[in-house]
Amino acid sequence: MQSKNKQAGYILVTALIFLGVMALALLSQSIVFGQQIRAQQEANQNTRLETLQILASLHYKKDKKTEFNLKGYQIKIQDGTILLQSDAAKYQRPLLP
Repeated sequence: MQSKNKQAGYILVTALIFLGVMALALLSQSIVFGQQIRAQQEANQNTRLETLQILASLHYKKDKKTEFNLKGYQIKIQDGTILLQSDAAKYQRPLLP
């Protein structure tokens, strides 16, 4: 009788260890996926800002205006710096030659 209880205990412990390992694997996968999403969002934002930087530099070279709106951003040119302002945030980029 006692050997059956030991055998059931071994099965239970093994199952709990297996479930714990699976939970850790899923948690790790979730953390990595979240980091990948954040990195992709940051890359997209940088691409958007670089595009605005190029367009604002071209616009300034063409029209010599120091304040204008472009793609939903208010742009100001000061001392060789492009100030980009949206409703949510402010960014600063160098004016391209």
